[in-house]
Amino acid sequence: MPKRIFITEEAANALFASNDVNAELAKKLDSEGTFFKDSPAFPPVDGGSFEHSIAILGYEAAKSSLDDDILSLSVEEKKSLQSKIIAKCQSIEKDNHKALEKVCFNIVNSLFNIPNGAITFKCHLTNDVSGKERDLQATPQDNPNMKYSSISEMKGLKWEVEKRKILNALTMGYSLKFSKVPKRFIGDIYEINPELPALYKQFAALNSIILYEDVPHEITEKNKYQSGMVDVRITGVGKRTLIESTGIIFPVLLCESIRGFMELFSSHGLPEIKEHAEFVLKKTDCVEGEMWNMILGPGLWEKFSQSIEDMDLAYFPLFFTRLSEIDGEDFCEIMEEVFAGTQRGEDILSDIYSEVTDEVDYDDFMDTIQMKNTEKNMISEKYLKPEDLDTI
Repeated sequence: MPKRIFITEEAANALFASNDVNAELAKKLDSEGTFFKDSPAFPPVDGGSFEHSIAILGYEAAKSSLDDDILSLSVEEKKSLQSKIIAKCQSIEKDNHKALEKVCFNIVNSLFNIPNGAITFKCHLTNDVSGKERDLQATPQDNPNMKYSSISEMKGLKWEVEKRKILNALTMGYSLKFSKVPKRFIGDIYEINPELPALYKQFAALNSIILYEDVPHEITEKNKYQSGMVDVRITGVGKRTLIESTGIIFPVLLCESIRGFMELFSSHGLPEIKEHAEFVLKKTDCVEGEMWNMILGPGLWEKFSQSIEDMDLAYFPLFFTRLSEIDGEDFCEIMEEVFAGTQRGEDILSDIYSEVTDEVDYDDFMDTIQMKNTEKNMISEKYLKPEDLDTI
């Protein structure tokens, strides 16, 4: 005879709650709104919100990477353990900065297959990034003096803002996923110090889960400093693009480095007119956005990657660039299909991928980026200044 299991409503609620993000975050996801509130790129869902379902997807992935004994810790205990791991990593890393920076460089070069001399890439381990110049605003900024030539232009820029938000979230999701040390490089880390691979793995897992279990913090000018940053500087004719990353420990440095290259690829989706590009950046590239990118980025990337799982990652930089260049309204329509997991969404991305693979060799793509230095100027950690924009 089959067994029948009875469970009280109180027990059921407790069971389901254990699979959910913290209550305050859930409230923001469902009712109060997030940085992505009412995004036209998000599909409708039955019950709750799409953002909430995406956060749970990221939370479940984070939990799967931790042992039960650590999962059972309170969020404060997890944060305390994370702080101890950071201190331990820094203690070991302090005499090995150059060797670890070289490993970071090699991982990123392997991931993106950077042609020699195409880009200047620098990465730095440091115990403190708060002293670094960081002009990135804490929250989105309006431009009350912005003048539009037409209502059509006004609407078009709003679409570009929505597109940039999604590109930033996918960039963060991709960076967090691929910042876990690839198996082929674990031996290099082990040779530097055999304790580091396990420490890095545990740090990444704790860092992910704390995002969903901790109470979201309000972003202000005083607390906007984080554990890492990246500068992407696209300059004028005859000068190389510079990507310079900084992190307090190796996993942070690797994540910021990957994010820098993804920022470079997505920068070609910015509007051609410099005032319009600045308008979009001020609305999207802020610390508040980064916080929500970390919360929703992993789940959005998971949804996105399901539609491109058969693609050769060697073509991904060019594929992501081509996707970024699509008009804002069309882009959001495509991503709504992709995030909903429809066949149409897969077919559209497949068509873009086919066009990419039929184009010139990857090395020529990097040459194209260099040529476009005269057309775009995007700085991920600093807003565009008039003198910077003169090179567009």
